[in-house]
Amino acid sequence: MSCYTGLLQALFIQPDVSATVPSSEAERCQNSLGCYRFICSTCSEAVCTDGTCLSRHQLCDGRRDCRDGSDENDCDELSFRLIDGSELSGDVQVSFKGMWQPTVARDPIVTRYARVVGGFETASGAFPWTAAIRNKITGAHHCGASVLDRTHLITAAHCFEEDRRVSSYVVVVGEWDNSINEGHEQTLNISRFNFYPLYEDLFAHDLAIIEVAAPMRFDDWTQPICLPPRDFTYQTGRKCVVSGWGSLGLEYPSRLQAAVLPIIDRAECMNSSRIYASMSRSAFCAGYLHGGVDSCQGDSGGPLACQNENGPYVLAGVISWGDGCAQKGQPGIYTMVAPYLTWIQGIVKF
Repeated sequence: MSCYTGLLQALFIQPDVSATVPSSEAERCQNSLGCYRFICSTCSEAVCTDGTCLSRHQLCDGRRDCRDGSDENDCDELSFRLIDGSELSGDVQVSFKGMWQPTVARDPIVTRYARVVGGFETASGAFPWTAAIRNKITGAHHCGASVLDRTHLITAAHCFEEDRRVSSYVVVVGEWDNSINEGHEQTLNISRFNFYPLYEDLFAHDLAIIEVAAPMRFDDWTQPICLPPRDFTYQTGRKCVVSGWGSLGLEYPSRLQAAVLPIIDRAECMNSSRIYASMSRSAFCAGYLHGGVDSCQGDSGGPLACQNENGPYVLAGVISWGDGCAQKGQPGIYTMVAPYLTWIQGIVKF
C-alpha cells in the first residue's frame, strides 16, 4: 500500500496579520484573540468603520452617530480575549459597549496537555492524513490522529487516559471545516485501542494505534501518511509542520489549522524549564523558544510531518505535551515515531 506523496506548499492559506493592523499593534496582535478587529486609526477613544472619530460615550447609546450605524453594533454581545501572553494564558479583557477593557482576573490559566496556535488556516485537502477524534455523544473535538492505512490510525495514548472505552469516541477522516457537512467526511467507529506496552503516562511512550470497525475510503481528502525510515534523524533546525483543530486560545477553530515548526536542540529544550528535564529519550522538542507558535490543547495525538529529503512528507512525531501553549521557553513535546516502527508494523501490516 502506498502513502501520500503529494506536495503541500501550494495548499496553505497564510494570513498576513501585520497587514491588517497598525504596525504599533502588530506584535500585540500576535498574542490577542480577535486581533483582526483592530482598525488603523488615530482616534483616541472610538472610531466608525469609515474612520470618523467618536467619544466612547456615543457607543451603544441608542443613537446612530456613525453614518452606517456601526457605533450601535455588537451592543448586546459579550466577548472576551487574551492579550500580552500566550494563546492559553495572559491578561483577560472583556468587550463592553464595543470597547475592550481589562477584567479583574489575576492568575493565568495554563494546561500541560499538548496542546495549532500562531499558525495559519489550511486549504481543503491540504493534510489528508490528519484525522479528528471526537466524543461520540456530544460530537466535541477530543484529539488528533494520523491515518496509517484503511483501518488504522496513530495518536497519543494519553488521549484516552480518563476513558478507555472504544464506544466513547468516533474518528472522522476527510474533514476540513467541522462546522459544515462538506460531503467527503467519513465517521468511523473504533473497534480497538492498541497502547504501546510500556506506556504509563504522557511523559514516555505516549502512543496508541486505533483500529476502526470498517475500512475508510481513500480519496483527495483522506490519504495515509508515510512512515519515516528507521534512520530518520531529528536534526536541530529541521522544519516540519503540525496540523489540527486544537485550541486557538478561548475557542476551537472550525477549519484545520497548521504551523511550521523547527526541531529544537534537545539539551537547549531540556534546560529551558524544569518540567522539560523529564522529557524521555524517545521524545523531542519542536517550536520556538521565544513562543508565539505551537500546537495546543486538542491537538494532542495529531501529526508532526517532515519532508524527507525532497521526497514525501513522513510522520516524524505525534503531538504529546507541553507546559502551556506557545509560551516563551516552553515549546511543544512530540513522541518520536522512528524508534517505534517495529511495534507499529507489528500491528499495521503494510
